[in-house]
Amino acid sequence: MKADALKSRTAARGARQRGAVFLDRDGTISEEVGYVNHIDRLQVYPWTTEAIRKLNRAGLPVIVVTNQSGVGQGYFPEELVRQVHEKIVTELASGGAHV
Repeated sequence: MKADALKSRTAARGARQRGAVFLDRDGTISEEVGYVNHIDRLQVYPWTTEAIRKLNRAGLPVIVVTNQSGVGQGYFPEELVRQVHEKIVTELASGGAHV
């Protein structure tokens, strides 16, 4: 009986859990160009929107991660990072994808 109870709890927990996909911004979603210290340097890969849309359709949350050390080093302001992320979100949304 204990084994059946454990199986039942494990199955219930598995039904509640779902995965997520974490994507690095530079080099995965967009071209790796060094510091994106100007919004014009952002070049989203042409296949990014379709790939993320497929993940969305599969029901997987897509989370963008990035390490922008240039902010801390004073190479560009944090506001530029926000603008770059807004541009990515807008571009993805125009193709039916979201992060």
